[in-house]
Amino acid sequence: MVRYIAKEGERLDVIIYAYYGSLTAFEEVLGKNIHLANKVELNLGDIVYLPRFKQTPINNGISLW
Repeated sequence: MVRYIAKEGERLDVIIYAYYGSLTAFEEVLGKNIHLANKVELNLGDIVYLPRFKQTPINNGISLW
């Protein structure tokens, strides 16, 4: 798990999007950061825990060969 230290005025959704490239993990990340659940903007020094997820390969039937 990565520990991120927030800057003044940052938002959790922006941090999650910057780290993961999407918001699909938002609910799971929020579950690891209950202490931030009622904040719209974070304070300087707030700690955000960003879990690492295993990426599973997607096989959608498309092949190059």
